[in-house]
Amino acid sequence: SRYIPRENYRYYPLFAPLLITTQTNSNYLFPVDRGSPILLETINSQFLPIEQSACWKIDCTAISLTYTLTINHLGKIWDVYKSNLLGHLNGDAFLLSPWAPFVAVWWESKIQIFRINPTASDEAFTLISEKPISIGSVIPNSAAWSPNENIIAFSDDRGIMLWDVFTEGSEPVLIYETDTKTIQGFSPLGRFLVIGDDENGVSIDLI
Repeated sequence: SRYIPRENYRYYPLFAPLLITTQTNSNYLFPVDRGSPILLETINSQFLPIEQSACWKIDCTAISLTYTLTINHLGKIWDVYKSNLLGHLNGDAFLLSPWAPFVAVWWESKIQIFRINPTASDEAFTLISEKPISIGSVIPNSAAWSPNENIIAFSDDRGIMLWDVFTEGSEPVLIYETDTKTIQGFSPLGRFLVIGDDENGVSIDLI
């Protein structure tokens, strides 16, 4: 773990679901909207998987967890439920957010965030923000959305960056200087960011 300065506290999602384990080893997730607890039969990972929601290479398809959206390596986005091609985005790699219809796009030394508008009749994509990045080529599994979808973590030539996407005027912040480019993902409540591999992994404490 690594200490993160106080000015970066805001990256931790204050409104995150609560995960508890009972004496009988049952796992319950308490939603932030005060809904009924959800019994989780199994927890297969200590952090949020990003493999299926990303398209880093040729001949791949990313899948949204909650929306019936897919995007392939050519940047074509489909509404699977309606069998409808929404449009096309230029990019070298794509990362769909877990719950909301947003997609991060790497294109021409920039990272761009688009809102996908499945019901729009004229404009299927809205550019929310974009920032320049220092990177030669995009590496697979080099970014992840936070559980509350306000933050995106990504790697570039400087190290591991955090970007508060939806805060006006926010700039990506270098939180960890490293040559490691692989980002495994955030912990379920967003406190930790796991980077590296099984042999050389690092858990960054974001509080």
